Amino acid sequence: MAYYDALKAQWATLTGTVAEKLAAVNAFTVAGPNVDVTVPQIVGYLLLNGAYVPVSAFAQGATTGNATHDAALVAAKTLMAAITVPNAPTLRTSDSAAYAIIKGMADAILAQETASPGSTGFTQAIHDGLLALAATTVPWWQANGYASPFNGHDLVAAGLTTLATSAATAPGGNVLTFAAVPSWVVVGMEVHDLGLDQADIPPGTTVEAVSPTSVTMTSTATGSGIAAGDSIGFV
Repeated sequence: MAYYDALKAQWATLTGTVAEKLAAVNAFTVAGPNVDVTVPQIVGYLLLNGAYVPVSAFAQGATTGNATHDAALVAAKTLMAAITVPNAPTLRTSDSAAYAIIKGMADAILAQETASPGSTGFTQAIHDGLLALAATTVPWWQANGYASPFNGHDLVAAGLTTLATSAATAPGGNVLTFAAVPSWVVVGMEVHDLGLDQADIPPGTTVEAVSPTSVTMTSTATGSGIAAGDSIGFV
């Protein structure tokens, strides 16, 4: 089912039990849209991380003719002017163009620090942390167009926790037969008949026991039983 293609691709990269993999895929996050950053946030971050004073001192220097140094000097002067102006406005880092300008300044100051350690105090960690003030994360499932976190029924619908029976189970029987039972099928999982008559496995039925080629259910098959080739979902 195309709707679940992203889930199936991600699922294939995971290890562990079904419950562990489900928890992991629901916990994944990806980068979200940037948000605006206030000047007090920037000032506070630089102060708390010991970078405000050295960057401010560097910004008061003079050009040297060195391209890296002078680009950093312009960036530092601009940054300090932006965060010390009275009633400074919020930096519109949610706007990609504004964010690119601020990142460019940060990159320039970092380049000088890399070339001459200690000259600005603006280390890679400071650089990354400053830009992270504008960053957000969103759940992986949301970023991929899903309406809510996944549950066991999504796994069944995606075909990730389904098996086709290799033999029929007569009415009154409680053993399902498969060509092979994978290790992710464990005692306690719910069992659902996805065949034509889905009522043939009573609601609330769970796995009672597992063997290499069979699953014993806590309830017996009803109606016409389970046909060979029926798809069985485990939640």
